[in-house]
Amino acid sequence: MASIDDLIDGFYDAAESQERLVEALTAAHRHFRAPAGGLFVQNLRQEAGRMQGAEAAIALGYDPVYGQAYWDRYYTLNPMFHVTKQMGAGVVTRDTDTLRLPSRLVFQETEFYRDWAKPQHLDHVMGEFVERRGDGVLIMALWRSRSEGGFAADEAVAFARLNRHIARAIDIGARLRSAEAEMETLLGRMPAAVVTLGRDGHVRQANARAEALFALGIALRWEAGRLRTAMPQDQAALDRLLACALDPRFSAWAEHAAVPIHRADGRPPLTARTIAVAHRFDPFAPDRAASVILTIEGFEAETEAVEARLRRRFGLSAAQGRVAMQLREGRSPAEAAQALGLSVETVRSHLRVLFQRTGTRRQTELVLCLRGEGDRP
Repeated sequence: MASIDDLIDGFYDAAESQERLVEALTAAHRHFRAPAGGLFVQNLRQEAGRMQGAEAAIALGYDPVYGQAYWDRYYTLNPMFHVTKQMGAGVVTRDTDTLRLPSRLVFQETEFYRDWAKPQHLDHVMGEFVERRGDGVLIMALWRSRSEGGFAADEAVAFARLNRHIARAIDIGARLRSAEAEMETLLGRMPAAVVTLGRDGHVRQANARAEALFALGIALRWEAGRLRTAMPQDQAALDRLLACALDPRFSAWAEHAAVPIHRADGRPPLTARTIAVAHRFDPFAPDRAASVILTIEGFEAETEAVEARLRRRFGLSAAQGRVAMQLREGRSPAEAAQALGLSVETVRSHLRVLFQRTGTRRQTELVLCLRGEGDRP
């Protein structure tokens, strides 16, 4: 059996991912001879409705039906929650501590025990508010059957020691994952518009380029905290990409997917990609951490400015400006036509105007001219 020191090492090793945390929790359950228990966040003020944050909980050994019933209703009836709330964070409580309540409840005589715990043969419990942030508390709980017996005082001391390290390990892991994701974004995806989203799918932050893209409204906008596409036919694909990035079962697919976001101004579509960080275990993530980093590639403020300068300098129409930008990048008329969704003949027609306006005769000269003029302030 693993020692407490081994368990502590396991949590530090595992804190950056929920999958590895399950392994560490399982080892802790074995050490304390606890067939059921979990690690989850509960809102101190919530008194009705499905428990907030239930989808992020790690629950081991519970009957699935009773587990769902807990998140739906029984969390409000759990006398251990009220005892632990009274005693505060950092204090281990056991089922015998319900006698500390003003009503001096005997745990085994409560409705919660009779209707929820006893049918699962869960007779003794030990828990702690490991950490508190605002109205949220991170709870660690272990359950035993009657045959295993109650939790002893020395076990409560060991449990408290373990929980102190669990809180630190989770905090370190969350910081590490956030730093890694930020670095990946900066080094691997820039230049791009970057948006971070929480576990609920709402936008949390946007960089300057993303803000500029939203302001134009040509491809994406930020509406009531949600991302909305300018072209309605793109909304379902974007929603599916974000939903998959938020789901650990599909996040690997999402990180390799590229979703086109078409522009209302007829220019080539932008590309949406994701970096999924929801698979890490940050128990307070619904309120305090990004779960998905979304990059929008293909929109560059510098490109917009260059095109605007060329249009002013040579008196070009919007369509001619778009063709000029394609040719400026060294593309052939056929390649420009494909990128812009135009016929080759239409592009050649614009090319003739460009030759006339710039005073050039060959495409090589035109490209050099467009690059020189476009780079001027």
